[in-house]
Amino acid sequence: MFMPRATRKLAHLLHNPQVNLALTEQTLVELLANDLASCEDDAAALRLVSYQMVDRLVRLKVGAVSGLTAYQFRICLERPGAHIDPEADMILLSPALPATEWER
Repeated sequence: MFMPRATRKLAHLLHNPQVNLALTEQTLVELLANDLASCEDDAAALRLVSYQMVDRLVRLKVGAVSGLTAYQFRICLERPGAHIDPEADMILLSPALPATEWER
C-alpha cells in the first residue's frame, strides 16, 4: 500500500497537520471510488474530476522517484482484518502514463 490509512494518537487532538492531510487524501480516493460506481465505462472514469485529482496526487507522491519513466496506479478495496488481494479487490487500474507528462 502506497498510501496506508493514517494512525491516530492522543496528541493529534491538539496538533496533527500531517494526519489531517493524509485523511484528506484518503477522502479524495474514497470519493473517486464512489464516483466510479456510477460510470458506464473506463473512458467516462478518466473524465471524472475526482479521477483527475487522484491522478495529480499520485504524480506528486511518486514525482520524487528518480529514473522513473512511467507510472500507473490502482485503487483497491480495503477490508478491515483481511489481506488485500490486488486482483480481486481492484476498483480501478489507471492507464500507464509516461513520466514526461508530469507537471509540477
